[in-house]
Amino acid sequence: MPEPRRICVVLVDRANYGRLKPVMRAIHDHDDMTLEVLVGGTMVLERFDQPMNVVRD
Repeated sequence: MPEPRRICVVLVDRANYGRLKPVMRAIHDHDDMTLEVLVGGTMVLERFDQPMNVVRD
């Protein structure tokens, strides 16, 4: 059996996350794909309450 295809999604803000959430869920649920998430921009800033914690959960 071949290795699952690795898909990387880049998130930079909450709006970006909202648009990509259904796509990320579909990738995660697909048996032949592995989801990897790269977080940057305002997603990692404390002054914006670090929305990356929502993604992590």
